[in-house]
Amino acid sequence: MPGIRHARDGRKAGGLSLQAGSGRLMRLPLGYVIRRLVYLLGVVWFAASLNFVLPRLAARDPVLEHLTKLEASVGSRRAERIGEAIDRYKAWAGLNQPLWQQYVTYPRNMARLDFGYSFSRYRPVWKVISYALPWTVGLLGATTLISFALGTVFGAMAAWRRSNTLLNVGLVSDGVGGYPSIYHRAGPG
Repeated sequence: MPGIRHARDGRKAGGLSLQAGSGRLMRLPLGYVIRRLVYLLGVVWFAASLNFVLPRLAARDPVLEHLTKLEASVGSRRAERIGEAIDRYKAWAGLNQPLWQQYVTYPRNMARLDFGYSFSRYRPVWKVISYALPWTVGLLGATTLISFALGTVFGAMAAWRRSNTLLNVGLVSDGVGGYPSIYHRAGPG
């Protein structure tokens, strides 16, 4: 049965064994798996920290911008209460707390998938994401299938005909796309 198996042959159980498609067992050292998981957690923490810090480095106040737009739409007759509204919004969003407390609260909210409220869309961020996610996945799936199909066809044509023109087009497209070229060794000669 394919999947993860623990070593049972009397050797030191210091890793996991994965059964490959051919029935062979590949040995993964437990230390390697732990290092990769620690690396994964470090990358996620770094990305989340950047996502937290960068907007706060900007010299913009999203609450003030939102309320200024709102004030412009309803008129200036309520301008005297704008300060009170700013304080309410900041308290509601947790922006009146010290920065270290916001930083501690941020990953906890992300883990619960609580992304807050979108000032620009006037609804919870999760609803904005859930609306856009099917379209994003659909486009990603379609472009992946198209890329795979075109790459397979053009790769097969270049390998079958061994044409200098196809190989040169492949080299140029690889250079533009930033992918490593395998055509250097496959050229005619």
